[in-house]
Amino acid sequence: MFSTRHSQSPSILVFVASIVLILASAVLANVPSTFGRHHGFYFNPVTTRANYTSDEKLHKRDLTWQQAIDGGQAILAQLAAGGQQSQWSTVQQLKDNGWITSVNTEGYSKFYYGKKDGPYDSLHIEQSSGSRILAEQNIPFKNCYSDNVKETGGKYDNVYNVAGKTIVGTYNYSPLLYASRTQEIIQHKKVTDLSPYIPDVYKLSDVQFIVWADQCRQQGAQPNVLRYVFKHDVVTLVTKNIMRIAAGLEPEPEEKQGQGEDLSADWPGLKFSPDSQQFKALMGTPHGKGVAYLILQHRNEMPTKNIESITVFTTGNDLYYDLLFTLTEQ
Repeated sequence: MFSTRHSQSPSILVFVASIVLILASAVLANVPSTFGRHHGFYFNPVTTRANYTSDEKLHKRDLTWQQAIDGGQAILAQLAAGGQQSQWSTVQQLKDNGWITSVNTEGYSKFYYGKKDGPYDSLHIEQSSGSRILAEQNIPFKNCYSDNVKETGGKYDNVYNVAGKTIVGTYNYSPLLYASRTQEIIQHKKVTDLSPYIPDVYKLSDVQFIVWADQCRQQGAQPNVLRYVFKHDVVTLVTKNIMRIAAGLEPEPEEKQGQGEDLSADWPGLKFSPDSQQFKALMGTPHGKGVAYLILQHRNEMPTKNIESITVFTTGNDLYYDLLFTLTEQ
């Protein structure tokens, strides 16, 4: 009897071990898969489509050159015609939606822009001031579905330099992304309607404007002074591929990223004007639309703003993909 029971135990252990491995695989499949290149822990932006930067969800995985041009022309037409003003514009509204803001512990980083003959130097951007402010959706909130919705963990991390008339977008991950991943884990399926799980104020364009306007208010300036919007270390695949095509390179499919010819365009990079196809295509990317909505939905505060040019450039030894949207003067 003893020997029989003992001989069965390996089978039981194997069975238990198999169950544990299956459960572990399921959990690991739903956790962030990469570490931030500079700091923190974040979702893999390629596999989870991290950068929701417009009023819509991100483009589908493949964005052709012509689709980008068409999308860019559409958003430029909206800019010309004027759009609906966003109802979200105050710090109190930000707080009411579970957002907290703090100066990032890394401080105000000039990244690679402040070096001699770099963007700040050549554009004469004031470098003595500026704050790197992290906005995190880390407090439970209420919406029209519930009075107590769990925080999403969304975060928007940007440098706001009023004296330099500049915003530098660094690491921006929407509540939509985090809510999507959380609900997939809870419900064991892809959730198409995320509105019950996100706050009313969730778009980058709204959060970024509120923080910018507050910084302007504290320093006695108007939001309309904004002149430069940088996007540092672009990781969204559809945007990167449109940048590559604009620079005369082939796009890279997701499974072959990093295997093609490097986009190498040190500052001053490649500058495109509104009459070029490259400009229109870049405006049709999630990053281009995000800048457009920043202006379009806050026309009351930035009535004279438009986009004057877009510059594609790379920074650092790792050749980070960067964008500069130069806005018109006041």
